[in-house]
Order: sequence, then C-alpha cells, then structure tokens
Amino acid sequence: FFALLSGIFTSGCLVLLESTSQVCVYHGFLGTHESSSGGKRHENEDIARACRTRSWGIIFQSVIGGVMITIVLAYFLS
Repeated sequence: FFALLSGIFTSGCLVLLESTSQVCVYHGFLGTHESSSGGKRHENEDIARACRTRSWGIIFQSVIGGVMITIVLAYFLS
C-alpha cells in the first residue's frame, strides 16, 4: 500500500516537473489552445494540435514512469 502511494506521488511529481518545463503541457487536460499560464494562445490550429499531442505524451510518460517505480518499490519492499 505504501509502495502504491509512493508511486502515485512520484508520478504526480514527474507530471509537475514536466509541466514547469513545457509551455503547453495542459493542452491535453484542458483541450484548449492556451498555455499553462493562460497568457498565450496559438493562432495556428496545427501548432495547437501538435502541442496537445505532445502534452498527452508527457502525461502518459509520467504515469507509466510512476507505475514502473511503483512496481520496483513493491518488489524491493516485499
């Protein structure tokens, strides 16, 4: 149980770490053309679509990383 919580926490930290370095990481969640700060909009739909795709890639990568860390922690703690 502790390993599961640690993995989820680590996954959340990875998402936050990536989001601070990616301007458009929240496209995947919000589905908008705005940056995470809300201060920028993409005029070009193709750029906005590419950012949304990239955002989902970052989110999935972080979640998969968190799950893998959870499995490793569970193995070592058992």
